[in-house]
Amino acid sequence: MATVQFRTALLTVALASLIAAPTAIAQKAKPKAPAVDDSDKEMQLRMRLNMNPHDEEAHRAIQALLRKKYAFHTSMEEDGIWLKNNPDDYNSEIEMRSVAMTINDPEYAIGIDRYILAHANRAPNPEGYDSVSDRLAFLLIGRGKYPEALILLKRATELSPTDAGVWENLADGQVQAGQFSAAVESYKKSLDVDINQENTHEGLALAYFDLGDFQASTTELTAAVAVYNAQYHGTNPTDSWHLMLKNMNDATHSDAGLATLHYKLAKSLLAEKKYDRAITEADIATKADPDSATTGFYLKAEIYDAAGQPTKATATRREAAEAIALMMKKEHPSKDDWFQGFSNVQEIFIMTADGAVVDTANETILLLEPMLSKGNLKPADRQLLGMAYCTKNRTKECREQIDLAFASEGKWNNATTQYSAGEGLQKSHDPSAVEHFQKAYELDPQNVTFRMDYEASRKN
Repeated sequence: MATVQFRTALLTVALASLIAAPTAIAQKAKPKAPAVDDSDKEMQLRMRLNMNPHDEEAHRAIQALLRKKYAFHTSMEEDGIWLKNNPDDYNSEIEMRSVAMTINDPEYAIGIDRYILAHANRAPNPEGYDSVSDRLAFLLIGRGKYPEALILLKRATELSPTDAGVWENLADGQVQAGQFSAAVESYKKSLDVDINQENTHEGLALAYFDLGDFQASTTELTAAVAVYNAQYHGTNPTDSWHLMLKNMNDATHSDAGLATLHYKLAKSLLAEKKYDRAITEADIATKADPDSATTGFYLKAEIYDAAGQPTKATATRREAAEAIALMMKKEHPSKDDWFQGFSNVQEIFIMTADGAVVDTANETILLLEPMLSKGNLKPADRQLLGMAYCTKNRTKECREQIDLAFASEGKWNNATTQYSAGEGLQKSHDPSAVEHFQKAYELDPQNVTFRMDYEASRKN
């Protein structure tokens, strides 16, 4: 169900720390609600639901009205009320979770999913029930609640011991919980059921990588590439799903999935200090998916750094920046200076198209730190730089840049960016994290996650 990112100790926070900027931009660009007064209709529908809490037509009609008004909090809560009366409506559960994640409130979804599992009857629809259990497990993992998540994932293996997917899910969860040796065994059980799973070989490689067994990691990634090629580039894909993706890849002459595997293989070879082979794999990846060229440039720069070739590393990073600038100009031909005048956030996000293989924090610092003396960093740039500092445990610099980001422009101060800052500072064990969690909660008091994290940070 879930494929875990291939990460090293240096990459655990970096990509997550980049969430703030696009979310803030999206919030800023959100269209205004239409000037339509549907309050009477909404009240009538609510009266219908009060009389009959199982009136699906009324529930759907209310949701349509709320979405038209962009009332996402209310829409999510409406689904929550509905699910407490109709816990086996798994489609509404998916809808509720989607909205909850969109507005950065996973704790609300966790509470509803717990209720569903406690009150729904598994027997009529075990597949739907078990899917909720799996989704809840990965929500819990995202919140660092590993014991509860692993109980759910282990129960799935007991219910379906011959299902390769449930063993892979358990292994993915164990990796996230830092239980790498246990994950290796779970991945192996998944492969015992079905050895032709590229995702499972890839996950096993991750577990070996985090255990420091880079040779075994390389072996598993090589196996993943072989399985992937057999499925998507062979003459007889094993099922309709693989056939559909094969046809898509053939039509676009691009294969992002294959490219990702080769990038990860390059990363593993870098850890083995096999620099020439690592460069070759990065080039193969870029050829498989030309749109990922910037990922290849930045990864190769890391390899050149590790190989003691700083001149090549600098030149490669310059190539990446030039490629991004050219792409931006092609997309905005009427504005020759569009890229130069835009925040460096754009380059960072393109750079980290596959943050699992690029040391995002390091590259962000290399890109933005030289601009500090010029004083032209925008709030988004400063927060990204601050979060990168947090990832590298440069706590004082992290706090300074985050404070400057919020001081420089009022509209940057929103609940999402404040919460993201709190997360970064908390991971650096900086006590000022509580201030940002508090501001996030004050700006969005309906958000259950913001409230819970604020209250927890006050106790720590």
